[in-house]
Amino acid sequence: LKKKGDHIILSTDLGLQQHRLDGDEYIAVIDEFMEAVFTRWPNVIVQFEDFQSKWAFKLLQRYRNAHRMFNDDVQVIENLV
Repeated sequence: LKKKGDHIILSTDLGLQQHRLDGDEYIAVIDEFMEAVFTRWPNVIVQFEDFQSKWAFKLLQRYRNAHRMFNDDVQVIENLV
């Protein structure tokens, strides 16, 4: 175990140990990715999976009418029901 600030981290924690993007920075990176992918492969289908739940619906709403994509966390569960 290691202590980092107020958190105790298990020695097996392999997660990225740096600030995660959020807000406008996060959206800008995803926008850049989507633009690059659809420029290079215009007929591709992008699958979003295991995004933070606070982003799942926002990203789906942002891109679903402009790009061929789906969010596995949101849409597959709906289809199973």
